[in-house]
Amino acid sequence: MLPSLGAHLGVPGCTDVLDLPRVRRYGVLLIDGLGAGLLAQAHAADPGLAPTLAGLAAARPALVAGFPSTTPTSLGSLVTGLPPGRHGLVGFQAIVPDPERVMNLLHWDAKVDPLAFQPYPTMFERAERAGVRVTTVGPRAFRGSGLTLAGLRGGQHRGADSLGELVAGMAALLAEPGPSLVYGYHADLDATGHRNGCASPQWRAQLAVVDRVVEALLASLPRGACLIVTGDHGMVDVPVGNRIDLAAEPELMAGVALVSGEPRVTALRARPGAEADLLATWRERLDPRDWLVLGVPEAVESGLYGPVDEGVAERIGDVLAVALGPVACMHSGLMPAHLLALVGMHGSVGAAEREVPLLLALG
Repeated sequence: MLPSLGAHLGVPGCTDVLDLPRVRRYGVLLIDGLGAGLLAQAHAADPGLAPTLAGLAAARPALVAGFPSTTPTSLGSLVTGLPPGRHGLVGFQAIVPDPERVMNLLHWDAKVDPLAFQPYPTMFERAERAGVRVTTVGPRAFRGSGLTLAGLRGGQHRGADSLGELVAGMAALLAEPGPSLVYGYHADLDATGHRNGCASPQWRAQLAVVDRVVEALLASLPRGACLIVTGDHGMVDVPVGNRIDLAAEPELMAGVALVSGEPRVTALRARPGAEADLLATWRERLDPRDWLVLGVPEAVESGLYGPVDEGVAERIGDVLAVALGPVACMHSGLMPAHLLALVGMHGSVGAAEREVPLLLALG
């Protein structure tokens, strides 16, 4: 998406493959967890719930997030314009070396240099070099974080911890003259779905709040500006009975050195020499109707991550278990309680998790 709008902002090397409006001021609002299928289902069940979003959704086909369909990976692809295999933000968790350990990409590891981990220039940096005023509007805690420096660096940051700050901040910046790119981020829909499920009354109520936010932004959108609303992934609900707890599965953990990835895309580092046995055991034990079990070289060759740079596959591991049904794989001895209690989840290959809306409006 960003390379497409970059083509209209004079950013070298950019091509518009989405047929976006030709304007000089763009606002991009990323609603974490806003899946295209979830929006369509909510509108079908209650047309009055999110009329602004549903009205915009009717005009454009959905976009498809990369794999895994999770926030660090999707934000990396959005802002670099690269597939996960190149930018290297390969999941909620990734394996880092010296010594090998699992890093949570949302919280980062202070010993890992974000610029070395993801060395490609972002679209924010490229646009800024082309003379575009670039501003991100979002939580103050994100300023200077590891994930921000790795995948979303460039431009200025305007703190916005409330919805009022987000709307007012984006509106004021879009009203300023000259070529501009204003990126806003809001996480409450995703958090609500994780805690309560995406079929819950709480999730629907939060979607209605998001709709009012977009309505307020549209009301303040200046003439000659374009607002784009999208998501980074969708979500599915996973019943408690459909979850594997690796802490209670010694056979599945035999030969495992590290558990990485996320509940719907479990990535395993094998102990030296145990790779083949680990792959065979997981393929034998997991129901192929619910899980696709791959060796990581096989997953890379299949194109799941797009073209893969040297060293990126090492961040994934040796064996990958990809959820096909409403299932998850967790480890109660390694995961904190709040993650074990998740109801809504994402990360895998289904349309409910990967398809996100492309909503456009002109001032």
